[in-house]
Amino acid sequence: MTEQNTTPDAPKKTVQKGDTVDVVTLIPVYPQVGRRPWPVGTKMAIPKYRADLWVARKIARVARDGEQPAPNTLQAASMPPAPDMKAPPATQG
Repeated sequence: MTEQNTTPDAPKKTVQKGDTVDVVTLIPVYPQVGRRPWPVGTKMAIPKYRADLWVARKIARVARDGEQPAPNTLQAASMPPAPDMKAPPATQG
């Protein structure tokens, strides 16, 4: 499966294989390290397997037919970019 990564202003919309599902974010979603999150209320099309995971974990909900996105851009503007990922500390065992 190939996906395109874009900025928080334009969530990825291109998926080459499989069905997509329109979802609306319930929490801010960081697309990658160093970028600001997609705000709550962002509507995007994502692969069905990811939509199932996000809905089960309450990250997003399935969008209603004809629903317009209503992102909370003020909240997203105040959130810092995602920090760099660090390896977990070595455990002694």
